[in-house]
Order: sequence, then structure tokens, then C-alpha cells
Amino acid sequence: MLLTDINLESSWNTLWGNIQQSVGSLLTILGYVGMLLVVGSVLKWLWDRRRGQGGQGFQAHSHVVYTLVLGAVLAAPDVMIPWMLGALDAVANGISSVGKGL
Repeated sequence: MLLTDINLESSWNTLWGNIQQSVGSLLTILGYVGMLLVVGSVLKWLWDRRRGQGGQGFQAHSHVVYTLVLGAVLAAPDVMIPWMLGALDAVANGISSVGKGL
């Protein structure tokens, strides 16, 4: 039986709803910042690849991956943050239920 003691997602939804009511254009500004981060990172990656500095493996491309995740969170906080918090809730509640079963 999975316990539901930890619920970060509903707390985030309440907080985010209050923020959106206070600052209506915040979502648009965050979307622009996220888009600029992603476009800038991809252009830098393409430039490095063109100059032969792309390297091999994940280490050479990690900045693009991290920037894509950050840009996605900034561009769509209504979707990305509840999704990540839901996954964290599931893990934390699973650990909690195992700990209470001992």
C-alpha cells in the first residue's frame, strides 16, 4: 500500500496559482527566457561542433542537455514542475511506506 503523506505537487499548484494571479505576465517572460537559453545553447553547441571542439561523449554535450531541461522548466512551469514533483512524491512516499513497514 502506497502512502500519500507527502504531496509536494498540490502545494506547488497552490503556490503557482497565487503567483500567476499576482503577476499575470510572468509566464510569458519565463517562456522568453527559456527560449533564449535553449536557442543560445544549441547555437553554441553547433558553433563548437563546426570548429571541431565538440569532443566525444556526454561530457561534450552536457551543457546542451542541462540548458534544454532548464529552458523547458522555464518555458512550461505549469507542466514540468508538477511532473517532476509528482515523480519526487512517488519516490518519497515509496521510501516512507517501506520505512513505516519496518
